[in-house]
Amino acid sequence: MERVRVSAAGAADFAAGLLRSLEAIVEYSEAHPGVLAAAFADASVLAAGVPGGASLRDRLAQTLAQALREGMLRGELRRDYDPALIAHGIVGLVQQGLRFGSHDGVERRALLENLVRFCARALVTPSRVANEEIAPP
Repeated sequence: MERVRVSAAGAADFAAGLLRSLEAIVEYSEAHPGVLAAAFADASVLAAGVPGGASLRDRLAQTLAQALREGMLRGELRRDYDPALIAHGIVGLVQQGLRFGSHDGVERRALLENLVRFCARALVTPSRVANEEIAPP
């Protein structure tokens, strides 16, 4: 979680922050094979010793929900979504996307950029999308 926070800090916009966060997660997963898979397969694996016993999935979603709220307050992200609900949806999307990419041999950069582009197109306010290119690689 700390790697995700540090990686996303200072990002220019939502898409850049999400991309940096996903890169940190993938790098951690590659450096510690099996840890994240075990944590997502059994939520109690990494919830032990955490205040409130929140699972890794829940902690990722809580961190993302806070980032979504902040982006909404700044006017960068659409305000017609429930940040907590959308954050949990994004965590599930990313989990499944990474599983698919790993099993099908999708190039990492292309996989992450596709996930980020999808989320950004759904969440970034229309005026920001018009001013910022969220294009395929």
